[in-house]
Amino acid sequence: MSVTFVINYYQNKDQATMLGIRLAQLYPEQSHVLLVEDNPRIKVMEHGGEWTQRWLSMALNGGTDVIIKVDPDIQVTRAVASFPTADVFGSILTYMDGSTQCHGGTFGISRATAQNIVATELLLDEKYRTPEYTYKWNGETVSYQDKIFADVCKRLGIKMERWSEVWMQHHQSPYDEKQHAFIHPRIS
Repeated sequence: MSVTFVINYYQNKDQATMLGIRLAQLYPEQSHVLLVEDNPRIKVMEHGGEWTQRWLSMALNGGTDVIIKVDPDIQVTRAVASFPTADVFGSILTYMDGSTQCHGGTFGISRATAQNIVATELLLDEKYRTPEYTYKWNGETVSYQDKIFADVCKRLGIKMERWSEVWMQHHQSPYDEKQHAFIHPRIS
């Protein structure tokens, strides 16, 4: 299975580059690593889901079977045993209202699903350019891409599945070094 790893970054290019090198070492034969700088800055409310639309579109140019979005501050401990065949997979959060979201650091999407999402242009919907789809980060109001992506998946009937090799420090426990290949955020 061929994979494109997308590392989005803003003001942390060195960290993104080091992660890209690590991923290329772990997946030398079947992967493509794409570093995407948020410049011009579009991960802000007035641009809604454009940030995700941009990196998905760029990743599709790689022609791989699966796209894995990774944050620069993740730790990759080893290569995964295999990539899931689900449409969307990662660390899944389920909220009180029953809604789900692929959360943060690492998640994957099949090529066909990415093509479908990009083609619909739902990520560009005006509804995502509102405070409901933002959060505060380092004193800045940024667009909440995980929430936007989850809403688009819901609107398209795309199911998200849990990927057991991803571990989110603030949402899961305990960490198991034999099971988890992707850790967010990085554990020193």
